[in-house]
Amino acid sequence: MLELEDFEAFIEDGFDPLKFSASLLLATNVTDDSELDLWTPIKKLQFDANEVEKRMEKLASANHELLIENFSRIESTRALLDAQINPLTARMKKAFQRINNDIVQPYDDAVKLNGAIKRVHATLNLLRGAGFFFLFVQQLQDCEKQHESLSDSKNVVRLARLHRQVGEMFTKNVFSTSEDPVDLLSLKLVRDYQPIFQVKTTDLTNELSAKISNDLGHHSSFVASNENLQNNLVALSILDETELFTLLDKGAMSKSIQVALTSLTRSLQSPRNFETVLIEVNQTSTNFVATLSELLMNSRVIKLDGKSSQENLSENFENSLALEGSSIANVYWARLSYKFKKNLVATMARGGPIARNLRSHSASISASVIKVLDGKAKEGMAEAVALINSHGP
Repeated sequence: MLELEDFEAFIEDGFDPLKFSASLLLATNVTDDSELDLWTPIKKLQFDANEVEKRMEKLASANHELLIENFSRIESTRALLDAQINPLTARMKKAFQRINNDIVQPYDDAVKLNGAIKRVHATLNLLRGAGFFFLFVQQLQDCEKQHESLSDSKNVVRLARLHRQVGEMFTKNVFSTSEDPVDLLSLKLVRDYQPIFQVKTTDLTNELSAKISNDLGHHSSFVASNENLQNNLVALSILDETELFTLLDKGAMSKSIQVALTSLTRSLQSPRNFETVLIEVNQTSTNFVATLSELLMNSRVIKLDGKSSQENLSENFENSLALEGSSIANVYWARLSYKFKKNLVATMARGGPIARNLRSHSASISASVIKVLDGKAKEGMAEAVALINSHGP
């Protein structure tokens, strides 16, 4: 607009009076002058102010009819506001204020209170969980002392159960609900105890594994009525069932099978003694399987989840074996027959007098298998000795 010419700086959005004054002083003063000239910028500003007033008077004089019309519109608009809009607005404000006071504010207060209650409940649950945790830890420590001082093997089952329960407090939110999660590991004291507890659990597991291996390897202790061995089996199953079944499978069963295999393989050098050796192997293997099965049947575990009162280790161990649904005896003879077959094949492949002697006694060897063994044991061994005649001279 022509009326704003020379005054654009004053109407900019970012106009800063302080900066404008500084620039005006710099423009009207000389840097080498020792005195500050304030009068000149004041006169310039006064001149600008007078000029603006003149232009405004000129503008108003030229557009007085339009200004009067706009003033009239403003007055009528103000009257409309005072007569109709302002009363409606006031009523709306009162209604909104009522809604705010009666509904919105109480709801906001209730939400805040509910949040506070949730935090209180979460804190209570955390403290309650911590209380249970420390109670179990205290019981664990007392049980450890008894385990060290007493010879009662029943105590080791309780000790293992306490280890299992405390361990679940670290790995599962046992005190949590869908609405109130409880993380015991958020407590530093609980976090600091975790590595100590893990070492204790590992030590107890190793101790039980060593005792079980030692008892299974001695005829005097490997008996179905050995309560100490039963309790150690139950305790290790509570701590680490996989470790127990690996110990029974890869340890006890594999060693017994290896002893039987060695006897049978040696008998190949003297086929006339095969039946005698087979009778001894069958008796020894039958005793081993029967003792192990009865021992596991007598070892009963009380489940911690409360869904079932008790379960024996025999069925669980059979389910863990490679041949699903097979009994301990069937798995035992299946493995022994397979390994004996491999040794027999190797012997026949080498040839020589031993292989020729086996072929000449193949009928009596097969008859011995049918006579001495029965069931799956007879099937597996019969299949193995049948390989004697399948290899030519």
